[in-house]
Amino acid sequence: MSYYRRSSFSFGPGGGLPQTVKYLLIANGVVFLLELVIGGSMIYYFGLVPRLITGQFMVWQFFTYMFLHGGFFHLLFNMFVLWMFGSDIERAWGSRGFLKYYLICGLGAGAFNFVLAINSPIPVIGASGAIYGVLVAFAML
Repeated sequence: MSYYRRSSFSFGPGGGLPQTVKYLLIANGVVFLLELVIGGSMIYYFGLVPRLITGQFMVWQFFTYMFLHGGFFHLLFNMFVLWMFGSDIERAWGSRGFLKYYLICGLGAGAFNFVLAINSPIPVIGASGAIYGVLVAFAML
């Protein structure tokens, strides 16, 4: 039975904001505020910089890069898509399944970028890899 036959379809958080989507929205917002306060050094240490991963073994960057954003509108559009489409996916898959999928998509996008630009000194930031995964999942519901 498809998702649409099991429950009512709605864009966004009909009936309340799902837990994982809410925490991801808050985490991204808090990290963005920290970026504004701390500045560019945060992007250098926590953005995905392939050359630093290979040269200085900063492997945490595969995870942390997806919580940094290049500006307010970058954050706004990523979080809008997360709210609009991630809410229905979390309702269909559950909090744990959605979080696992979201993080795997973000980690996979980072790994793909790393392989394609292994010596790049340019940081990659943003949740876009995970967000595109959310869009694909929503299209397949």
